[in-house]
Amino acid sequence: MKTVTFQVYPDSGSNYRWRTIARNKKITATSGESFASKQSAERAVKAFAKSFDGRCKVCIHTVDCADVRGEVVHAKVIEPKV
Repeated sequence: MKTVTFQVYPDSGSNYRWRTIARNKKITATSGESFASKQSAERAVKAFAKSFDGRCKVCIHTVDCADVRGEVVHAKVIEPKV
């Protein structure tokens, strides 16, 4: 089963955004908006991931900086409901 990896990261302000990262570290999608908290950004990821309709596993990495290679400070895996 395919895994989609999302990063939740702080933006240049004091807000958070999400993006999807491919295995080659390229950004493949972004939130397009910022969120006031990490929790709000994670909720947005979960809402977006519902569109996958259980076809893949979702991994959410919270990183410490906006750099794609930022250190993962928290990771959460959401298994699809079968």
